[in-house]
Amino acid sequence: MDQESSIESTNVLMPIGAGIYAMVLIFALVCAIFVPDNPLKFWFPDNESGAEIWRNIGLLVVGLVGFPFIIWRSITAHWQAQISNKQAGIALGQLQNADRTLVLAEKRHITDRFAEAVELLGKDNSASASAGVIMLKDLMEASTTYFDTSMDLLEQHIRKRNIERSTFKSDQPVPIQAFFIDQGVAIRAVINLRNNQDQNSLKLFDFANTNMDCVEFNKITKINFHKCRLENCIFNGLNLSLADFSASMLVATDFSRSRLVGANFVGADLPDTDSINFNYRLYMESFSSIQFQIDKAHEEHATEMVVAIQSYTLRLTDKSTAREIVSELNRIAQNHQTYINDFNQVILNSTNAVKQIGQHFLLPKLMQMGGYAMTVPRFEGAEVFGAFIEAKFFPLFSEEQWNSVNVIDRDGNTMQRPFTPSSEPA
Repeated sequence: MDQESSIESTNVLMPIGAGIYAMVLIFALVCAIFVPDNPLKFWFPDNESGAEIWRNIGLLVVGLVGFPFIIWRSITAHWQAQISNKQAGIALGQLQNADRTLVLAEKRHITDRFAEAVELLGKDNSASASAGVIMLKDLMEASTTYFDTSMDLLEQHIRKRNIERSTFKSDQPVPIQAFFIDQGVAIRAVINLRNNQDQNSLKLFDFANTNMDCVEFNKITKINFHKCRLENCIFNGLNLSLADFSASMLVATDFSRSRLVGANFVGADLPDTDSINFNYRLYMESFSSIQFQIDKAHEEHATEMVVAIQSYTLRLTDKSTAREIVSELNRIAQNHQTYINDFNQVILNSTNAVKQIGQHFLLPKLMQMGGYAMTVPRFEGAEVFGAFIEAKFFPLFSEEQWNSVNVIDRDGNTMQRPFTPSSEPA
């Protein structure tokens, strides 16, 4: 029984109870008067003292007046409680209505934000589309109402911005239109949103034929990188078992300490021995120009400059193999920012002449050298057991790593073990 029904029942029963009490009281009074032969003698006998009689009269009056009063007070208190409950019910109803109004207003707000984000996402202007991506991401983090729909929209937007990878050559610069700003923002948004979800329940995300630049992946699983161009991307320490990088182009990509068990690199575009040697020659040409500048400098200045660039000296000989070159270039790439900071500190404490040479000549050259080093993908410490990797990419892996991979030819056919790669010196 609800509150309103209880109040109505009480309002009906209370008058009935009062009538019954009045009838009982009248019946008792009638009995007291008419049943005895002499009511006065019955109620006030001669053998009792006056004090006892008056005591009896007082008790009778108190009973007749006090009992109804007690009943009346109880009824009044009950009515007051009912009124309070009714008022509380009204207040609760108003609060529930206010909550419903607030929920509806919030839903309308979410719907409006979603519609605005979708509109911005459809703009050809990259800045507007980026704003749409950010709005969708914020909306998905705040509410699950449009989560799946928003994720589908972001995936479609990423594919929409794709340019066929076949138009790019590994030895040519990528045209600026290949990397839409909003596409990069959308890729990062999808990665971050997926990282916050239950990894076991995620569906496969198809990034195939997507160009990615400077994306740092975290806890990534179930993503297809077939025919992707991955430039300056970071997969450091991730579990990429069975990942598909087939026919992808990997430029300056960091796989160090990642788990690539059974990963598919069939047809992937990685630096081979010739590419590594080419980068090495470019690096050494820049280093030689620095050395030439040092040789021309005053002896005191030359000493300061040698200290400033010593970290960029490659620990190689004329007989160093391509694998050893890769190891040194990886060292430069991994520590490039630290080396630059150390260089700036040395130059800062040098003479004015050295500062001028350092800022206007040495620093640009060192940045260029770091760029050559970072072009080589990094696999140091990665677990590559069972990965499918083309034979010509052996310099990118240590001997222990290479012994654990499935070596394939250019057509993807597994080569028979033992396979001994060429290790001609650079």
